[in-house]
Amino acid sequence: MAAMLAAVWLVLYPWKLKLMTIMAATAYSFTESMFTFGERGAPYTSVAQYWANLIYSPILLVAYGRYLRDHHVLYVFLFPANVWVLEVIVQALITAVHGRNVAWTYLDYTDSYFDGAIRIGQ
Repeated sequence: MAAMLAAVWLVLYPWKLKLMTIMAATAYSFTESMFTFGERGAPYTSVAQYWANLIYSPILLVAYGRYLRDHHVLYVFLFPANVWVLEVIVQALITAVHGRNVAWTYLDYTDSYFDGAIRIGQ
């Protein structure tokens, strides 16, 4: 599964999109590390989450933006749902590869859903 996802990224994504996904995944990793440091006292992110962001960020950022390009208010208000969909799908992919979500879990929060994949109170 991991090799298939890596092949999708290597073969199907054009260079410009690969560069954008690398920048987005790197920025997210930094942001996630700072968030977990502030919330839990230690920075944390994972290689699994980085790879998942490489694969999914074109949908999260490009496809979503194209679909709602002329609807700025909807873009803003529906973006959390876009992220929740990402988290549910990515958790399924990571679980398929590793047997569990090694990137994150929200099970220790009262506002978590989909087996700890999303948290609605963030």
